[in-house]
Amino acid sequence: MLSNDDNSFLLEPFAEEEVREIIWSCDGNKSPGPDGFNLNFLKSCWNIVKSDVLAFLAEFHAYAVLPKAMAASFLTLIPKKDHPQDLFDYRPICLIGCLYKILSKLLAARLKRVLGKLISNCQSAFLPQRQILDGVVVLNEIIDLATRRKDSCMLFKVDFETAYDTVNWGFLERMMVKMGFAEGWVKWIRACIFESSMSVLVNGSPTEDFKVCKGLRQGHPLSPFLFLIVAEGLTRMIRRAVEIGKFHGYKVNQSLHVQILQFADDTILMGDDSWENLWTIKTVLRGFELVSGLKINFTKSKLCGLNVDDRFLAAGASFLSFRSDAIPFKFLGIPVGANPRRRETWRPVVEAMSKRLSSWSGRHLSYGGRITLINSVLASPPLYGHLSSKLLRGELLSCGTKDSIWWKDLEEQELNALKELLHGFSLKTDCNDKWRWVSESNGLFTVKSCYKLLIQSVHCNSILLESLVAIGKLWKNDLPSKVGVFGWRLLLEKLPTRETLAHRGIVTSSIDLSCAFCSNSLEDINHLFFFCCHVRTIWKKLYGWIGLSYNNQEVEHDVFVTALLRIGVITP
Repeated sequence: MLSNDDNSFLLEPFAEEEVREIIWSCDGNKSPGPDGFNLNFLKSCWNIVKSDVLAFLAEFHAYAVLPKAMAASFLTLIPKKDHPQDLFDYRPICLIGCLYKILSKLLAARLKRVLGKLISNCQSAFLPQRQILDGVVVLNEIIDLATRRKDSCMLFKVDFETAYDTVNWGFLERMMVKMGFAEGWVKWIRACIFESSMSVLVNGSPTEDFKVCKGLRQGHPLSPFLFLIVAEGLTRMIRRAVEIGKFHGYKVNQSLHVQILQFADDTILMGDDSWENLWTIKTVLRGFELVSGLKINFTKSKLCGLNVDDRFLAAGASFLSFRSDAIPFKFLGIPVGANPRRRETWRPVVEAMSKRLSSWSGRHLSYGGRITLINSVLASPPLYGHLSSKLLRGELLSCGTKDSIWWKDLEEQELNALKELLHGFSLKTDCNDKWRWVSESNGLFTVKSCYKLLIQSVHCNSILLESLVAIGKLWKNDLPSKVGVFGWRLLLEKLPTRETLAHRGIVTSSIDLSCAFCSNSLEDINHLFFFCCHVRTIWKKLYGWIGLSYNNQEVEHDVFVTALLRIGVITP
C-alpha cells in the first residue's frame, strides 16, 4: 500500500524546474503528434511559451480535465523486422501531442519513483535498480540447482498476445485503488488514459478519430508503468494460490520458495510436477485473462521440465494447450539453462559479435559512428545476456584477435618496435620465469610504488585532475558524439595537426607546417587551438559569454578546461 507521504508526493503541484527538466531530458527531434510540434520547439521558445505551459499544467492539476484534442494521438505502424509480409510483422506506435507528452512524462517520472514499493521483486522491468538480467540470473541459478540436486521442477513459460493493446481499464483502476493510490491520482490517470481518442495514419494522412475503449498505447510514457500494475495482479494471484496450498513453487531452501519471474508480460512460472499445480496454473491464467483482458499466446507459451517424466510433461502441455520444450531455451531472447563451460554455449555470442563488428565495419566510420557501433554490439541481446557468465578463455582469446574498431592491426604496427626492444637481450635458461615489479628494487609489488608511478604518469602526460573532470563533462551533455570525441582528443593532444603528421612521418618536411590561420608559428595543438591570435579572439569572446575574464597568459589547454568546468552540462 502507498503511504500518505507517497500520495502527497504524487499530487504535488508541478514546479517550473521539474517541468523544464522533463522537457530538456527528451529528444526534441521525435516525430510530432496531432499538434504538429516537437519538443525542440518548446526548447527554443521556452521563455515565450513557459507561462502558457505552466498554466495548462496548473489547470490540469486542479481539475483533472483535458481538452479532447489534447488527449488525441496518431497511430502508426513500424516494422518489427526487415521485409515485413503481413500485419503481425508491424508494431503499433502512438504519436502524442507536445503538451500531452510533457504531462505524461511528469506523471510517469513521479510514478516511477514510488512504484518500486508496490511491485514485487520478481518483476525486473522498467523500475530503478532492476535489470533484465535479474530474472535471467535467478532462472539460471534455479535450473543449475535443480540439476545438481536432481529435483523435479516444471517451468511454465507464459506469453501474452499484444499485451498492451488488450488491458482492461476497469481492472487497472481497481488495482490502483487496491494499492492505495489517492483519488486525485486516479482521476489524473482517467483523464490521460481512459478519455483518449486516436487516428490511424495511412500514407501519412490521419483517418477520422475514434474513441479508445481499452489498452495502453505503445509509445506513451505512462504505459510501461501502468502495465506493471496490471501484471502485478498475476503475481498476487499466484501468491494467493501458494498461501491457500493450491500451488507449490520450487523449494530453494526451507525459507525460500520461487513461484514466478517476470519481465513486463514475459512470465516464467515454476513449481512441482503435480496435477494440482497444473490445474492451479490453468485456473489462475484463465481467471487473470478474464479480469485483466490479457490473452495467452498459446503458440509461444511453453512447458519445460527438469527431471520430469516425458509422458507427464507431454500430458501437462496438452492439458494447458502449451507446447512442450526442452532445456536450454530462450527467455527474453537470452538462452537459459545452457552450460557456460561448453564452447557451444558461447558460439552464438561470438558469431553475433563477429557479424556486428565485421572487419570492414569500422574502417570508414567517424569516431562518433564507431562509438555508436560499439554500443550497438555491447547492448545486443546475445552479448548482454551473457554478462552474468564468464567467457571461456579460448573464446576470449579468439575475440582478441579480431580487428580493432579504432586502429589497424596493432601487432603489425608495433612489430618493428618490439624487435628493437628485444634486440641484444639474452634470456636465462637455467631458472624459472617469474613476475617482477620494476618500480621496486626487490621486484615486489607495493601499493605505494604503484601510486607514485600513476602520479608520475599523470604529470608526465599533463593530464591534471581538472582535465579528467573536463573529459567527464564532455560525455555527460547534449553535444553530438563527434563534437565530444573531438574535445576528448583535444584534451589528450591526439588530433592530427601538421606538426603531429610530420612527427609520425605521414607528411614530409617539404610541406609547409606553419599555422593555417596566421602562418606565424608551427601548427601544433597548443598553437592551433589556444595561442594563435585569431583563436585567442574567439576564446576571449567565449569567456565573456560565460562571465569570466580571459587571461592571455593562460597556458596550453587550461583555457579549454576552464571553459568546460564553468559551462558544465551544455544547455541551450
